[in-house]
Amino acid sequence: VLTIDDMSFGVGQNLTIAGKVKSDCNSFSINIGHGPDSIALHFNPRFKYNKDRKVIVCNSYLGSWGVEQKERDFPFNQDGDFKVEFSFSNDRFLIKLPNGNMIDFPNRSGDDKFKHLHVKGAVKLHTIEFRASHSTGTLNHITDKMVLTVKDMMFKAGQELSISGKVKSGCEKFSINIGHDADNIALHFNPRFCYNGDTNIIVCNSNQGGWGEEVREHSFPFQHDEAFKVPTTAHPQNVGTVCVTINFNNEQFYIKLPNGTMMSFPNRHGDDAFNHFDVRGDVKVEGIKMK
Repeated sequence: VLTIDDMSFGVGQNLTIAGKVKSDCNSFSINIGHGPDSIALHFNPRFKYNKDRKVIVCNSYLGSWGVEQKERDFPFNQDGDFKVEFSFSNDRFLIKLPNGNMIDFPNRSGDDKFKHLHVKGAVKLHTIEFRASHSTGTLNHITDKMVLTVKDMMFKAGQELSISGKVKSGCEKFSINIGHDADNIALHFNPRFCYNGDTNIIVCNSNQGGWGEEVREHSFPFQHDEAFKVPTTAHPQNVGTVCVTINFNNEQFYIKLPNGTMMSFPNRHGDDAFNHFDVRGDVKVEGIKMK
């Protein structure tokens, strides 16, 4: 369903995942760790899987599978919405279920940061959000690498993509890329503070075997060390946040900048769905939402 690499989910942060269970779902899983062969938490609601019926199985894979922990409290329904929240310390994971009940599972790796998230099974996701456990007005870092990559999360025409985070001090540029993979980009949205002769300008482009013609926007409502948020219609912006909204159809991408200016960029692919999304540059990503 979805894979995120190069994130940094750390102690003191909450991870919220929300979506809908499909009607034919037998089981689904949410895996948090360092990669497919290093899973600190395997969270696995099972409607009907092997001999299990309506049970949540938690485990870890650190070279091999550990001892399973089973939870009979099962607040999931086929063809129903769900929201699960995760937090952790060096000792344990805490998982808040849709009914508000908690599951406690040991952090067998003892690590204080994880970079890999994988969701598998017959579910449709619409929200992945990282937040500090206690709101202090300061965004804790989520990506400390150059790239955050989301794969297999379908972004369709008519939907809105929401990204929240913060521009780091000294940032020369950052980009939001939407397409089919890292080399097939339908929208390259690239605010440049100071890069390659450009100062305080937004450059949009596409890459289909080579870069196309640039579209430039001189309205530049971004600042160093300032939060930005890409809200959805259902989650309007908070006062004081900097906002961008991205949606598209077969002909155009539409980008609303923080100052209210609208940009349009041609959908040169002509496609109505994309499954690759990444953020690059000196920014800290806090959350991703899709509505």
